[in-house]
Amino acid sequence: MANLEFTFIHFSCILLYTGLKLNADELPPLTNDVLQMTYAGRPVCAYFKHAATSPDYEELLLNFLKTKVAVKHYTEWTIGSVKIEDIHQMFPPPNLYPSLVPSLQCDIGVELPLEFIFQNKSVKSLKKWFKHVSREHSSQPQLVTTSSEMENVIFNNNGGITVLIITEKEYFHTMKNTVKKVEKYQVNVPLHLLVTRPEYVDSWKQKKSFRKLEKYPAVLLFTYEDWATEKSFAYILQGQHEVSANSIKLALMAIAAKFVFMDEEHFVHEILDTKYQLPPKLLFIFSYSNPDSLKYFLTFAKLRKQLECEGVLLEFRLMDIGERNNSLVFSRHINGTKIKRFPVFVLFWQEMTETYEIKVRQEVLNDLLTADQLLSVLVKNRIVDEWKRNYEYHNVHCIEDDCHEKECVNLAYSRGVCKANTTIVVDEDYLIRTSTASRLQKKQMKITKKRRIGNLTVLTDHDWSAAIEASRLSTSRKRLQRMSDSPEISLVFFIIKKCRYCEIVMPQIEKLSQTIRRS
Repeated sequence: MANLEFTFIHFSCILLYTGLKLNADELPPLTNDVLQMTYAGRPVCAYFKHAATSPDYEELLLNFLKTKVAVKHYTEWTIGSVKIEDIHQMFPPPNLYPSLVPSLQCDIGVELPLEFIFQNKSVKSLKKWFKHVSREHSSQPQLVTTSSEMENVIFNNNGGITVLIITEKEYFHTMKNTVKKVEKYQVNVPLHLLVTRPEYVDSWKQKKSFRKLEKYPAVLLFTYEDWATEKSFAYILQGQHEVSANSIKLALMAIAAKFVFMDEEHFVHEILDTKYQLPPKLLFIFSYSNPDSLKYFLTFAKLRKQLECEGVLLEFRLMDIGERNNSLVFSRHINGTKIKRFPVFVLFWQEMTETYEIKVRQEVLNDLLTADQLLSVLVKNRIVDEWKRNYEYHNVHCIEDDCHEKECVNLAYSRGVCKANTTIVVDEDYLIRTSTASRLQKKQMKITKKRRIGNLTVLTDHDWSAAIEASRLSTSRKRLQRMSDSPEISLVFFIIKKCRYCEIVMPQIEKLSQTIRRS
């Protein structure tokens, strides 16, 4: 009996040794499910090869995986081999796909996988590359799958804000940039970054904070007090909900977030019902290759006319997406809103409550203006008299000090201080200082030399604000004679250079201009 047991154990050891030896000769294959899987919190690495690939490269990788460093740090990673011939027809396409074979790619949740090319490489260089991948992976936000994990993080981070990004992998990079922008302007409040997927949130619906969350991607911001007392919902930045400045001082993220998508009826009501200090800006994002763009443009023309009758001042801007994939430029600044379909209107409310808010608003608008080469077409340039009176005389107060030196201090913009003989327009989009009538006259003479298209004056993105101010601040007798109590319109169109779609839109702009002139 003892001999039989010895023989069985000996035979088992031989099989085990043989199996280990066979397994050590090649990497385990990765299945299609693994290759197509959305990032789940730990790296997935694929070694790509084809039929003619030398076995030396795979042996190099196997030798590295046997080292103490690899055994200690990378045993929980999913690492396997893939034959390139097997994934050519895979649908949907895999998350990992090589630029060169043989190569090694690792998916760590960033926008693009990290890649290692094997030619003329050694175990030492492979070790260095894996260390880099590990460092990048550790800097990624923590993946949470349950609300209990979320709760643990918040209670351990009660001195700051917990930011939860709910998104699929393709939006993660954009959302992370959004949070970085918040962090940049909110340095005094520590942010703790987490990430999760929509399917996990669906199982958290019993929590009050997640009950009304339906659209993804989204950024949720939690404070210790919010979670502990459940006095209010989490603050959601997804183009629908406004962040409370009093609670977490992130109003800068809500400048463009509240009314991004709306139908015609809501469009009019929101503008009429909202009290704003400065006129809102409406950005029309379109593609000249999309035939529906003209229909949307005419729709806005009708709505704009309705708003004019109510005495509302709007600035209308066009931006062409063209055939390029610039959706990231806009979604980055519109709080991760899923802008994938064009044309679309985006409404910017100009809230001027804090200095850092103004900075961010200016950065957003400047980025939108410089994302493409733009021309500005000045159609009509006047200001609603009532708004002008309220803005200039109610917000600006003159103070006399002991030295009898008069200063004009604008309360809407804390740093906007001007001398008595200088006029400052608070909105930095139109920031211009004019101290004498001669300087104003020179600007007007310079503007008249600009190129014209029919009745339209064509300006560059550098001098359009000066043109508006020169027209607005003109004190000529002819100008004064034209002023009346009826509402007047300021309308600016931004058109792309060499834009085929603009040839279609131009007659409509011309028509609008003539309509305004007649009215």
